Amino acid sequence: MTAESEADVEHSLESTWVLQAPLGQVWDNLCDPLCWPDWWPAIEQVERLKAGKSHGVEALYRVNGEELRVCEVRPMERLECHTTQALARWTLEYEEGHTFIHLSVWGCRDNAAFAKAMSAGARGLAEHLKVRLLEVGSWDAATDQTLFP
Repeated sequence: MTAESEADVEHSLESTWVLQAPLGQVWDNLCDPLCWPDWWPAIEQVERLKAGKSHGVEALYRVNGEELRVCEVRPMERLECHTTQALARWTLEYEEGHTFIHLSVWGCRDNAAFAKAMSAGARGLAEHLKVRLLEVGSWDAATDQTLFP
């Protein structure tokens, strides 16, 4: 039996962003993949391949050359998408003028790249919305290893 290399291990990775912003403003930008390149540096190109049903469920996009399908939408609360390699779930909460975004990704293979992309996304969204980013952090759920780029 051979040991798996780090590159072969799939992780459950987590990222949390806290923005001093109204929930609706954050949701509008998060739930529309076509606008992700406007604020998320890791997302260079998005093309809609198929319109979705209610609230965009089953919409299909090409994001940086990879297909992304919207599988669940609970407006202002949850967005779930999958690619051929990963499943991503964003959950949002609003409390006292702050929007909390929690992103879980299953099937991701590169902790450092994930943390860097999430940090850049959080900073980019705050800048795009002209609001304060109060907190951003990422970690590997299996090991609870904190990753701050």
